[in-house]
Amino acid sequence: TLTGTLIALVAATATGELQMIHLWVDWSGIDVAINGQYIPDWIKHHQHLHGFAWSFIGSLTGAAVIWAGRLAARGILGFHAIGFGDVTLMGMVGAYIGWQPVLCAIALSPFVGIALGASVWMLTGRTYVAFGPYLCGGTVLVLFLWHRLWEIERLRLLFSHLPTIAGILGAAFAVYCLLLLGLRLFLATPTDKLKA
Repeated sequence: TLTGTLIALVAATATGELQMIHLWVDWSGIDVAINGQYIPDWIKHHQHLHGFAWSFIGSLTGAAVIWAGRLAARGILGFHAIGFGDVTLMGMVGAYIGWQPVLCAIALSPFVGIALGASVWMLTGRTYVAFGPYLCGGTVLVLFLWHRLWEIERLRLLFSHLPTIAGILGAAFAVYCLLLLGLRLFLATPTDKLKA
């Protein structure tokens, strides 16, 4: 994954044209219907710098979100419920697809997990499957559905407003921590009390 991340950074810098969506696009202006979305001038005039920034920020975003989840699980549960391979995996994915799509992939991965986890449980009886395949499933969905996702006006507006993104990420992280606390309480409950 580290080699893949480096390849993405070099390719994005060299070409300046690998992105699914620009590093920053503002759809909140009143003249969007007339002039289209606002893209900063430096992006237009410095494609190679934009390619590097787009890939680097995507990598940093993917890795940071999963790393935060890993640290929270360690702090609340006492063990790393998310492996470091998942951190580097999403760092690599972000380097290839950018920060907006990698956030969408991470958001979709629990739903992929529910669908695949339930299927695995029904077919094999296994109750544990690593998180990495679900992250990959969320990424594949984003790759195939990105154009349709980006047509959703609210999603475009969301990614045009950093305070809203920060608020949603903070709220999602708080819910994640509450779920981890619930899991900790469940794991601490003696089995004889669970049977009663």
